[in-house]
Amino acid sequence: MDRWWSSYPDVRIKNKYKGAIRPYAIEFAEKAAKKNGMASLLPVIAENSQNLQYIEARTKLENCRRDNRKLAGISHFTATDFSFSPQGILDEFYEKKLIDAETWRQTMGDTVILLNKNFDDRVITSEETFSFSFFVSDFSHPPLKSPFIKWELSDEEGKKIYNAGFLRFRHRPFITFQAGKAEVKLPDVSHPEQLILKAELREGNRLFKNQWSFWLFPSKVLLPENMRIYCKAKYTWLRKSGISVIQKNNLEPESSDKIILTEAVDKDLLEIIRKGGRVILCASEGLVRPFPPKLGLNEGRYFFLPPANYPPFEDGNSGTIILSHPLLGDFPHKGFADLQFYRMIAEFPPLDLLVLGCKRPVIRSISTYYISHPLGYLVEFGYGKGMLIITSLNLDQRLPEARYLLFQMVDYLSNLEVKPLERISGRVIDFLLETGKIRYPVRPSG
Repeated sequence: MDRWWSSYPDVRIKNKYKGAIRPYAIEFAEKAAKKNGMASLLPVIAENSQNLQYIEARTKLENCRRDNRKLAGISHFTATDFSFSPQGILDEFYEKKLIDAETWRQTMGDTVILLNKNFDDRVITSEETFSFSFFVSDFSHPPLKSPFIKWELSDEEGKKIYNAGFLRFRHRPFITFQAGKAEVKLPDVSHPEQLILKAELREGNRLFKNQWSFWLFPSKVLLPENMRIYCKAKYTWLRKSGISVIQKNNLEPESSDKIILTEAVDKDLLEIIRKGGRVILCASEGLVRPFPPKLGLNEGRYFFLPPANYPPFEDGNSGTIILSHPLLGDFPHKGFADLQFYRMIAEFPPLDLLVLGCKRPVIRSISTYYISHPLGYLVEFGYGKGMLIITSLNLDQRLPEARYLLFQMVDYLSNLEVKPLERISGRVIDFLLETGKIRYPVRPSG
């Protein structure tokens, strides 16, 4: 079986290209990024894109082996980057890109430990019972005879162990099988944190390891009572949010101390912002830039990398850049969207920053290197004395991560001392008013 995922050309290794080898892809990336004012971002774009490549590749490879019991391994097509398609786990010079060989063997060695978790179940909540199952795929020669699994769930640094255990099982070589189940009663937390589930498969002096990241969020996040939806929501997650609605004729008297959420902006709402109001615009058609899937890979297309650099060249996601910004509060991230963002991005297209005139998004989505079209998921503007936040994230309040992020955003907006760096232009205001009249829906793919 062949699998491939194309990361962004890495400008950090341009000096490796000497003699007969020319860095064609890097030159394309530099030209497109310079045109859109993103040239200074290219080093971090390359790093974050490779992080996403590893997250996607290892999870899909592991899940493929887990779900195909007689599969001993998967052919990397190609194992090295190839000019305009940086889809390898090595660069064009057969040197490490991001992950070393030992770590890759945890995913696709002769013998591996696998888990029954996918992309969309990496967020867990406090006080729930967290259940998981380990699978073993042993195609080593000679195979193991009677191994056991040792596991532990800890914080990211490994300083706090939430639970640990052993699993004994009847070993079955040359096939992938479920070795056993375990569960952990998760603690009550008031702030989210990243957890690491580690597993070791042991027999004598033979040892095989793997680990997986999860994000623990509070189960009880009471949203502030000063939120209101402006007019009836039709097209976004606001429809089922349960947040109270302000009708158009009651906007002025009821909005003085409220954070307003809306799917569209009109002149009345703009006047509220100009006088000091705080508004979150949940973007739909007209403000976002959707694109079709490539090679029929529809699921998660706004989160994952393009499978290969086939036309149309402007379509595809290459990763994200997330600023350390008070709008996000203490929502956990390391400068890019890991799987704690998966359900908020996977089926939801990014904002078109070129249309919005935004130069510094809080969450930037990285377009393909051929085009480098400015995209994002979360931006802020100042207008008059007030603030306008625009987002296309799926903040469905049934998702604990979305609920917590919205809480952080509203808390930030409630601070009247906050002053955004970017001011919204008159051209963008006119555009928002026009799109507000249309209000076409953006429907999840599939």
